[in-house]
Amino acid sequence: MKAKFDSRLFITVMLSILAINIAAAATVNAQVSNNYSIEWVTREIRIMYDGSMLINDTLKINGAPSEGLLLGLPGKYGMHVLGCAAFDPANPSDKFDVDSGVPLGSRMDFYGVKVKVPPRGSPLTVSVVFLLSNSLLRQDAENQYILDFPPYPSLIMQASLCNVSIALPNYATYVNSTVKGLSYSRQPLSAYNNEYANLTFSLSADTMRLIEISDFRREICVSGTGDLEVSDQYRIVSRSSQEIKTVRVVLLPNASSVVAEDEFGRKMESPDVTVSNSRTYCKVSLRIPLDAGKSTRFIVRYTVPKELYLQRNGSNLELVMPIFKDIDYYVKQASITFMLPEGSKTVNFSWDNNPAVTEHSLVEETYSQKGTLRTGGSSFMNSFNLRILYQYNPLWLSFRPTLWIWALAVFGAVIVALAAYRKPAVPKATVIVKTAAVEITREDINSFIESYEEKRKILSEIETLETGLRRGRIPRRMYKVRRKTLMARIESINRTIENLKEKFKAEGRYAKLMHEFEIAEAEKDEAEGNLRDAEIRHRRGEISLETFNRLAEEYRRRKENAETRIGGILVRLREEAG
Repeated sequence: MKAKFDSRLFITVMLSILAINIAAAATVNAQVSNNYSIEWVTREIRIMYDGSMLINDTLKINGAPSEGLLLGLPGKYGMHVLGCAAFDPANPSDKFDVDSGVPLGSRMDFYGVKVKVPPRGSPLTVSVVFLLSNSLLRQDAENQYILDFPPYPSLIMQASLCNVSIALPNYATYVNSTVKGLSYSRQPLSAYNNEYANLTFSLSADTMRLIEISDFRREICVSGTGDLEVSDQYRIVSRSSQEIKTVRVVLLPNASSVVAEDEFGRKMESPDVTVSNSRTYCKVSLRIPLDAGKSTRFIVRYTVPKELYLQRNGSNLELVMPIFKDIDYYVKQASITFMLPEGSKTVNFSWDNNPAVTEHSLVEETYSQKGTLRTGGSSFMNSFNLRILYQYNPLWLSFRPTLWIWALAVFGAVIVALAAYRKPAVPKATVIVKTAAVEITREDINSFIESYEEKRKILSEIETLETGLRRGRIPRRMYKVRRKTLMARIESINRTIENLKEKFKAEGRYAKLMHEFEIAEAEKDEAEGNLRDAEIRHRRGEISLETFNRLAEEYRRRKENAETRIGGILVRLREEAG
């Protein structure tokens, strides 16, 4: 009887504790809910140029959310969130602090954010923007696009009305969806909505590209006269099942003299520059179409008017440059570098409060300074202004010409002195020694460059074949025949390259260049080999995904550095050939 009594008492106590907790949670929720109510909410969904998804939720609130405004997304979308921002829709520059990844009330199956709205009058309107990765957008066998998205906001209380609209890219055609078209509503919208939806559309133009911009590097060069030259370097990775021939990027406003180059510094087809909705777009035609999973680099160089970005600030000059302001894609990592004219001295180097900035430096160089800042994931939501205040004396413009004049004067004086004091030479017997002269012709240089570029193209084609074999797109028999043909061509090209290398090594001017070329090639081959080994070890389970990603990033960086050096050597050879 005692055992039965004890067990009953234990059960009674536990039920009492559970009831108290439920009542407390209900009380907390009631308190939060009683602070404010949501009259209506609108959701606008837009697909950005790189396929990432922008969700803008605007809420009209009655009351004051003193503990913060809570809302979010169904839990499955949390891993795809790239960024979140909140602001007053009447004044978008008036931004509110946001805590991301918090529980949504008493529920843990949501990705929640808390918006810290400052005390204001009631009613008030707040906009909350989520940026989700393009991994939620995929292509089917018919090259139609299928978007996985949350059709309604997830709130901790009921909203009287919810209106939703979806904006597809230009020249996109709606096919079907699990919701009622591109515009629909719900009245009322219940709390903790956890629905998913799909939408299918086709695209008849290049107004969207399924790509990843993994690296962006901007260099801003300021001359002594204040002229501004900008260089934007991109590394993009294709996520599309179709080959990509053109890519559209955003330049600084009022860009002119726009030139596109590949990663080796070779001029590409003249880019198409257009201005729309105050944005300056530049369409770059890739030299080699980009296949699925492959990456490429290119550079866009242009000038911008100094009147817009450079101004006098007392006795100093101030450069104010907007960063990420108008971009309609997501940048995984970026670096911004500015180079001031010789003789300048930086007084202040700053930027608007931006948590995406992870590192910054200011380096003293010969007669000038160079500043760099680096950011993590960035989009227009965390755009900022870069401000550089510096001192500069225009007399430095004559510094280089003066140095040259003095150098020529000293050199001329030495020549005159040597000629005046030169002693008569004693005639000596002339000995003629015949040597085998090695002459490097323009044809030799062009042949070397063309052979190497053809080799790179064939290697890229072999990689494409291997990808097609792994994905079952081509039969193994066809793969073997095609690969054997390509490898035979590679062997022939390698013989040509080696013969030309030996010829270059025999000529003094090119011997050192060939030595550098071979070192860079060896480092590139080593990095590729290490990357393959890491992939094999990861598939076998010998290393974790985190370790593999870290090693892969390091080996890819080494490979890119080696390829950049090889490209520089090829450019120097091309200049030699005229």
